This record gives sequence, C-alpha cells and structure tokens, in this order.
Amino acid sequence: MSRGPFSPSALHTSTHRGRRSCPRGGEARAEDDGRDHRRARAVDDHRPAPVGVPVGSVVMAHQRHHREDGEDVLRLIAEKERELEAAMEQARQEAAAIVAAARAEAEAIRARARQEAEALAAEARRRAEAEAAAITEEVLAQARREAEAIRARAAERAEQAVQLVVGRVLGGVADVVPVPSGGAGGGAA
Repeated sequence: MSRGPFSPSALHTSTHRGRRSCPRGGEARAEDDGRDHRRARAVDDHRPAPVGVPVGSVVMAHQRHHREDGEDVLRLIAEKERELEAAMEQARQEAAAIVAAARAEAEAIRARARQEAEALAAEARRRAEAEAAAITEEVLAQARREAEAIRARAAERAEQAVQLVVGRVLGGVADVVPVPSGGAGGGAA
C-alpha cells in the first residue's frame, strides 16, 4: 500500500489533521498517530475506494447495492400486496359467512313465525268451532224448550178441540135425532 501525499489514505487523514471533529460526524484528534487515522476512517461513511480496487467497480457495487435495494422494495411491495389480498379474501369470506349466518337466522325466524301463525290460526279455528258449537247447542236447547211448550199447549188445546168437536157433533145430532132418555142407543127409527 502506498503512502504518498495523494494516496486515498493520505488525503483522508490530511482532511482531519488539526480539526477536532469531522463534518460527517466522525471525530479525529489533532495528533497524528495510527489510531486516530483508523478511527476517523472507520467513522466516515464515504470512504474512498481501497487501494488497488478500480473506482468503477466501487461504483458498480454501489449501483448493484441500490438495485438490490430497489428490488427489495419491490419485493416488499409485492409481499404487502399479497398480504393485503389475503386479508381482503379473508374479509370477503368472513363477510360471506356472516351473510350466510344472517340468512339462516332470518329463515329460522320466518319458519318460527309461520309455525306461530299456523298455531294461532288453529287456535282461532278451534275457538270459533267451540263457540259455534256452543251457540248451536244453545239454539237447539232453546228450540227444544219452545217445541216442548208448543206440544204442551197443543195437548191442552187438542183436548179442548176434541171436546168442542164432540160437543158440536153430538150436540147437532141431538137436535136432529132424539136421544132416548131411558136407554142406550138402539132406538127405532
């Protein structure tokens, strides 16, 4: 390694000689011993290319580093996109499951409502039939009572009618045919 006045290491150390701090954040001492040079060089991020390495290869390495960084960024973006797509798909599946569960619950509620409506309708029919039967029984009982009263009056009147008819028939015959006073019916005519 050459240590001429224009070598990279000589240029680097000469910039720090006599200063207390490096403008890029590294620190150097005013004294020039071997340790100060190594410390300043280790702290400085923008070191010159090592001796014997062409500057173009350093530039290419730098470009390759930035290209790899760009590819890393693209990979990271692609990975994030895949993660987001997976999250979206999972959200879609969860939403579909929630919708399916809601539909099933709604169908169950409709089925229960239909059953309750049918039960209420059956109960209403049963009550209506029971009420109709009670009304029918009451009407029939009233009709029986009225029929019995009519029969009783008819029986009374039938007896009166028979007596009236017999009285008129017999009374009219008595006027036409004399009834023997002493005996029963076999008189001469």
